[in-house]
Amino acid sequence: GMGMYVRNLDALSKVPNIRVHAIDWIGMGRSSRCKFSKWPVSKMDEERVVKQSLNFFLKPLEKWRKRMRIEKMILVGHSLGGYLCANYAIRHPDHVLRLLLVSPEGLGVRPEEKKSSWQLRAAKFLRKLDPRNLIIDRGLGRVKANYFADKKWSNLGIASRTLESLSHYIDSISALPHSGEHAANLFLNDDNYARVPLIERMRDVKVPTAFVMGDRQSRD
Repeated sequence: GMGMYVRNLDALSKVPNIRVHAIDWIGMGRSSRCKFSKWPVSKMDEERVVKQSLNFFLKPLEKWRKRMRIEKMILVGHSLGGYLCANYAIRHPDHVLRLLLVSPEGLGVRPEEKKSSWQLRAAKFLRKLDPRNLIIDRGLGRVKANYFADKKWSNLGIASRTLESLSHYIDSISALPHSGEHAANLFLNDDNYARVPLIERMRDVKVPTAFVMGDRQSRD
């Protein structure tokens, strides 16, 4: 959700001649949690699965752009949003002035891992039981919120009142009905590598593009 980006918005809003629109993807954050039909990947070809799940996010963004009468925009996407924004730019290059991908998810190719047979069986079982940890997210929303506030953000100089608000925010959006998570589950694997890695599609991005990566990324 956009609440995670709250400390960046003031600085962005001060960029001359720029109007900032901070939006949550459909089915995420505080946006509408539309019902999403889940399809078993094994029963459909992967290309069709990826396309239909991306449509869930990209078509509402294009509809919003038209309604806002925005002819061209500088599109900034963080994490999952980075993957989605890159795919939007591929579909609608005429409406993207520049593309900025901030620690985009689904960038690299999934590495080959040597796992024992029991590890593979366990991963497959958990995948069926709880795709993308949806049950865990809902049941442990408060635990997750406290973890971010106490562990990941405590050394960033964030005011305690802001930390408390962010903690409540994470808890509240974790408790909302899941929909976007189901869609993302079809173009991402259970370890968040994309079925169609972004690195393999960058040649199709025809707009000026920049990457911003953190020096403390959880994964290369």
